[in-house]
Amino acid sequence: MTPLDVATALDRIAATDAELGAWVGPVTDPGPSAAGPLGGWPLGVKDLIDVRGLPTAAGAYDGSAPPPASADAEVVRRLRAAGAAVLGKTEAVEYGWFGTVRTRHPRRADRSPGGSSSGSAAAVAAGQVRAALGTQTAGSVIRPAAYCGVPAVKWSHGAVPMTGVMPASPSLDSLGAYAATVADLVALSAVALDEEPVAPDPITAAGAPVLAVVEDAAFADIDLRVRDRFARAVDALVARGATVRTLGLGGELPWAEYARAHRTIMVREIATVHAPRHRAEPGHFSPSLGAAVAEGLAISDADYRAALRTRSASRAAFEACLVGVDACLTPAATSLAPPAGEPGSPACNVPFTLAGLPAVAVPTAEVDDELPVAVQLVGAHGTDLRLLATAAWCARETVAVGA
Repeated sequence: MTPLDVATALDRIAATDAELGAWVGPVTDPGPSAAGPLGGWPLGVKDLIDVRGLPTAAGAYDGSAPPPASADAEVVRRLRAAGAAVLGKTEAVEYGWFGTVRTRHPRRADRSPGGSSSGSAAAVAAGQVRAALGTQTAGSVIRPAAYCGVPAVKWSHGAVPMTGVMPASPSLDSLGAYAATVADLVALSAVALDEEPVAPDPITAAGAPVLAVVEDAAFADIDLRVRDRFARAVDALVARGATVRTLGLGGELPWAEYARAHRTIMVREIATVHAPRHRAEPGHFSPSLGAAVAEGLAISDADYRAALRTRSASRAAFEACLVGVDACLTPAATSLAPPAGEPGSPACNVPFTLAGLPAVAVPTAEVDDELPVAVQLVGAHGTDLRLLATAAWCARETVAVGA
């Protein structure tokens, strides 16, 4: 397959985005790109991330926008230096919160691509760009990837500098990316992380990964069709040589406690970020985000500090479970793509986002109504490229499983 070039990307955007709505503001040819591993890749950037010369409106409820950014965010600078061609900004849900999704699903107009990195996921899934950047504070990269059927990575918390990125909850915020293939994610991630790619396959004695499968009951309300396709994907991986262990429940990991700690940290820090402007301009914010600010302001310092301790404990607990394991394997989302406008549930992603761990979404199947299903692979903090190597193996071995 011929890689997507800038001219073709611009033509596709012009032909399809009136219906899709993945982009905000101008989409333009940036001109000659630098030579490098991403030379000529058409790239979209979520509108929480600064691009020189463009405003970072962050999906503001009242439609307002600040002056154009004077410099690229550090992650954009790195990708440009490696040859990526930034075409413009992709739609984001209001300040990375759980607001209304304006972008439509690339396959079904009655469905949502999820939030908050909705425009980036949809643009890659529609073939408008080769890759796009997103951010995740709960499940905002991995969940839209599952809904749209494209590979995505959420990098380890702190692994890629957040300079030039609009904060939501700094203790939780991480950058990530979507791409047409897992191989493209590897190339882009090596640049973003400023690391050398690892071997193309997991380094295990059998040449296949060891996976810790989280039982469905660890997450509430997983759609039966998602459970079925997840089970089929696990069976396919085992049939192709993967070793699977079960990550047990019953107090081994306090999932509900992790969810509570995540919510406490997220809304407390969102309030810290937005309370001054909310007091001065309440109409700038949606009722939903305004309520989150009020909720965060009501959280005591003691409860906030306790939640931060739980965050640290969660990373230690998960990484203890990952000793001798290439990745933890779960469904990437609790359901198929939700109705149009809805962001979807981040329940499958929140515990790992709290812990700051890297995660990769790998599409594995479609259900009868052509909506995608994906698995989520999670690794130890700082093992992003090794996790992507494991994901590449899984992607090859689960193509069209359950279709």
